[in-house]
Amino acid sequence: MKRKTNLVFRYLPAALIAVVFIWTAVIFSNYKVKSLDLRLRQNMHDELVDFVDAIDNDLHTNLTFTSKDQFHPVYQRINRQLIAFVNYFPDARVYSLQPKDGKLVYGMSSKIMEETLPGKPFLYPESETEKLVHLKSPVTIGPVNVEGKQMMSAFFPVNDPRTGKVQYIIGMDFPAGKYIKALNSQKKASVWIVAMALVLVLGFFLAVSLRDRLSPDKALKYRHIETITVSLLGVIITVFAVLIVRSLNGVERQKYFDVQAAQQAATIRLEFNKIRENLRTTSNFFISSNEVDKTEFKLFTEEVLWNSSIMAVAWLRPEKQVIKPETYLKNEVVSPIVLPLGKQAIVFKYLESHVDPEMGEGFRPEMFDGIDKDIETAYKEGMTTSSGTVNLMVNGNPTPSVLVFYPVFRTKYKKIRTLDDQEGFMGFIVAVVNIQNTINISLGRLQWLGELTTLGVVDLMPGSSNELIAAYPQSHLIHIEKGPFLEHLGKFPYKKVMPFFMWGRSFALMAHSKSANLEQFRILNTVTVGIIGFVLTIMITFIMWLLKNRWLVLEQIVWQRTAKLSERINDLTCLKQVNEALQVATDIDLMIDQLPAIISSGIHESQKVELLLYSGRNIQGQQPDQGAYHVDIIAMGESVGLIRVIKATTFIQEEEIQLLNQIALILGRWIERYSIKEALRLSEEKFRNLIENAFDAIYLKENERYTYVNKSFIELSGFLPGELMAEDFDQDRLHTSYSVEVDRARAEAIAKGEVPSPRFETQIRTKSLQIRDIEVSTVSFAAFPDTIVMGIIHDITERKLADIALKNSEEALQIQNEELMDLNLELLESNNKIKSMNEALVRAKELAEESDKLKTAFLSNISHELRTPLNGIIGATNLITDPTLPNENKREVEAIIERSTARLIRTITAYMDISMLNSGTMPLIITNQYASEGGMLNVIDEAAKACGLKGLEFEVHIPAECTKLVLSTDHGLLVKMLEHLLENAVKFTDRGKITYSCSLQNELFHMEVTDTGIGIDKDSQAKIFEVFMQEDQSHIRRFDGNGLGLSICNKICQLLNGNIFFESEKEKGSRFTVTLPVSQTKQVSEKESGDGNQFVSEVENPLVLVAEDEDSNFKVIEMLLKNKINARVIRAKDGHDAVEKCKDNPGLKMVFMDIKMPLMDGFEATRLIKSLFPDIPVIAMTAYGNHGDEQLILDAGCDAYLAKPFKLNDVLRKINKFIILKS
Repeated sequence: MKRKTNLVFRYLPAALIAVVFIWTAVIFSNYKVKSLDLRLRQNMHDELVDFVDAIDNDLHTNLTFTSKDQFHPVYQRINRQLIAFVNYFPDARVYSLQPKDGKLVYGMSSKIMEETLPGKPFLYPESETEKLVHLKSPVTIGPVNVEGKQMMSAFFPVNDPRTGKVQYIIGMDFPAGKYIKALNSQKKASVWIVAMALVLVLGFFLAVSLRDRLSPDKALKYRHIETITVSLLGVIITVFAVLIVRSLNGVERQKYFDVQAAQQAATIRLEFNKIRENLRTTSNFFISSNEVDKTEFKLFTEEVLWNSSIMAVAWLRPEKQVIKPETYLKNEVVSPIVLPLGKQAIVFKYLESHVDPEMGEGFRPEMFDGIDKDIETAYKEGMTTSSGTVNLMVNGNPTPSVLVFYPVFRTKYKKIRTLDDQEGFMGFIVAVVNIQNTINISLGRLQWLGELTTLGVVDLMPGSSNELIAAYPQSHLIHIEKGPFLEHLGKFPYKKVMPFFMWGRSFALMAHSKSANLEQFRILNTVTVGIIGFVLTIMITFIMWLLKNRWLVLEQIVWQRTAKLSERINDLTCLKQVNEALQVATDIDLMIDQLPAIISSGIHESQKVELLLYSGRNIQGQQPDQGAYHVDIIAMGESVGLIRVIKATTFIQEEEIQLLNQIALILGRWIERYSIKEALRLSEEKFRNLIENAFDAIYLKENERYTYVNKSFIELSGFLPGELMAEDFDQDRLHTSYSVEVDRARAEAIAKGEVPSPRFETQIRTKSLQIRDIEVSTVSFAAFPDTIVMGIIHDITERKLADIALKNSEEALQIQNEELMDLNLELLESNNKIKSMNEALVRAKELAEESDKLKTAFLSNISHELRTPLNGIIGATNLITDPTLPNENKREVEAIIERSTARLIRTITAYMDISMLNSGTMPLIITNQYASEGGMLNVIDEAAKACGLKGLEFEVHIPAECTKLVLSTDHGLLVKMLEHLLENAVKFTDRGKITYSCSLQNELFHMEVTDTGIGIDKDSQAKIFEVFMQEDQSHIRRFDGNGLGLSICNKICQLLNGNIFFESEKEKGSRFTVTLPVSQTKQVSEKESGDGNQFVSEVENPLVLVAEDEDSNFKVIEMLLKNKINARVIRAKDGHDAVEKCKDNPGLKMVFMDIKMPLMDGFEATRLIKSLFPDIPVIAMTAYGNHGDEQLILDAGCDAYLAKPFKLNDVLRKINKFIILKS
């Protein structure tokens, strides 16, 4: 049995290691399968996103997703582009869907079949279709069985930017065969990995088991089995690590490359969309003009040419009669090219080029073979259409270009035109575009990407050569081999093909990596990992080898220590038996008889043990033998006995002496406790006799139940002890109405935090129903886990009878005092409830914030910045409700609330700003305004006031050239950026001065903020523009703030095409400089005013409608209107109710409109009210308050705008714009 136990302990660690090893192999295998699945699904999602980015959403929204779309020009154009692209990827299918009546119907599809026509139901498993109907975010589904085929499908919902609702869904199908095959291959590899791990573990156990069956001499030869196993494990783990690192490197490089390629594609699409917008602007110019001569055409198109990559712009006008060549100059026709269009002829009327002014003279008829089909397509569809590549003479050199035809109609059709239907047709605007030049211009700003990634453009339309027509860098066109572009991409490790739909044609953006891309993206090197793994394996193997060589030495040491351990166990067993005997011993004589036998078991068998205790000067038992060995028993500082060993035939060992000393120590302590226990028992008997015979009644209470009563208490109450101390005894039988009142008063005093007097008067009702007046003295003492109350009762009935007359005279006054006390108690309870509610709200908020901290570091930061002002608001609110608070302190509390509220609003605004800036949703409101007026001066004034409060100097330097400088930019964002810079300067400057200055240098507007504050440490300067980053990140930093100010400034600069940089030296100050480009526009924009007084009316008590669904918000505005302008207020809880209230109350003078309401929002309600009652001023109230919201609200028809929370003065200022109150 002992050998089996040793084997278990020997093999248990190895078994645990084996289980962990196999479990790790299984987890690693599952991880690889899941990682592959996620990566494959992400690749499908990325391909779908490329199509979503390529499809023109403005065109797609014209589709109705019904059978009528088959004849819609937009449907035919999108399908033509999709088919041209997908022809090169025959396994994929792209389509659009729209939820209708709980089902999905087709819009466009890259594979046109009867079941995929517009309006046809989408055939998909019902369970998945139900999810897609309510789809809110991109998803990849599969494998699923669709029409007998295993497919993987990716879906992407496209939202309406105005409402946020899903307009339609873009879907893409992939054959599931490759996906399933890849997963199965990975699973098989995982099974092999687990099998190898299992074989290795089983082999190790088998070898160790066989070795343990050998003799010690033979087993010594095989002592290095563990060493060999460790080395094999190290090699396997190193190989796994190398494979994992190599896989991670590939994944990260692919992600990095995809981001670069997507950035290039987005830049190219933006440049080509810019060309389309310029053509649309030129079209509006022609539509608004009855006739355009050559001079007007030149003046207008010059700006278009200089602001885009268009080489030339031409105007093609229809002529009913063909102009003869000799009359071209007379008719101011720039080229002899005549293009047919039905019964009319299209001629080049005007042409303007900033590249080659004589470009039109180089036009030849043979250059335009096949162009007539593109012209017909542009005319019939009424949309921008480009030709294939043609060689035009530019500066005497043939230049491959495309002609982009933009048809100009005075009327718009939503169907395909015929060549005979030319009503409203004015002509074509033609843009001559060199695709290579356009790509060079668009990607020239991202030149560093050209060093890392190569991008090419391939025309995929039928009839094209399907070869590269442009590339970036352009030199790539020279080195690339002729042939299919997909074969070229196969030579590179990282590549990407992205669709590019423009001007009715389908292009492919082909991107692949360059060697510089791989070199600059450095990740952990697989060779380094392998070397580290092998070095560690060698080191651990060597250590194991050393350990196994010490095997024999350790075995001998273990044997010696095992022998000592056995002796120690014997001693401990003896001590345990002694302790157990003393724990149950109740008599000292019995203990003397039992212990010698127990002690004898712990020493040599030939020894005899006796236990002797002193009684006075004598010894209980036999007289001690002076020749025997003994140990004194010490208790309470003196010897009380001894342990004697007699008749020794062997010498007593040191270990036995130590055991006897320990037993003597234990006996001494037991004798001390026994003596104290006996003394306590005698003292308790004396105390009990004293209490039992006391004249006064005495009791003990525990948990409001009597646990002891003396004879006097029994005589006073008349109850028996068994009745009083019973658990079900009703103590109300002892109470009178007066005693109940006394107990209640004492309980209320304790609840108030007061300490009631331990001595008080009350009454007791006896068993014979007599009422006795008593005086009670109580004392409490803790007896864990409860508290025991001891009371002494003295009968004062006779004395109370003498005091009845005096008490009767004071009764009336006592009743009044009690009533006042009741009122005070009710008021106290009300205040306590309010305080408890506030504390509960604070605790709930703290719990919510603590939960948010566990999510992200972002919420940790916002928690601090919200709790700080909220703490001031809640604390001040609790103080202001205190009726004893002096008036001067109330004004201080109100100031605290105002400052905390302002800080909370600034914090929320900062988080909203950085969120919109990071997500790219921050709107740009470009206006032409003076650089040093309006909001800029207001911010400077506020900074000057803040400096004055801190005792700082504030200097402003605005030169004359800047006072009339017109900036074409978003002045709201510019003011916000200056506000953050000045706020930081004031915050981090304790002495010295702050300077604001501006200047105009090299067509750039410079704005500088300089301070003499604490400066920025060099180690922190590199990360100062990061979000939530401050130089001092500790919990004891001197300055508050959320670390967003400079991040917002940096993002705004990027949005405004500006730059921000700084110079700083620790403890000397900082200087932040912002530069913005200066527009050529010199005319100041007229400010759109939503606060005009075009509806001013004079009234005495105006009738005002407040549309607000929140009761608290309505109550505030209602009290404000009634108290300040004596208004009559009516309420609407939604937009529909507001419209009806306006109809039912013709005397309305003003409407306060909340924007976010049920049934109908404020935008729609305002439009309806303005259409019915244009003279009623509407003031919008919104809790959004973001940059750009005011312009959006004013565009909806509102006359003024209030952002929540708003101040009283703001509301009154808006009202005074529209209402004049009679005195």
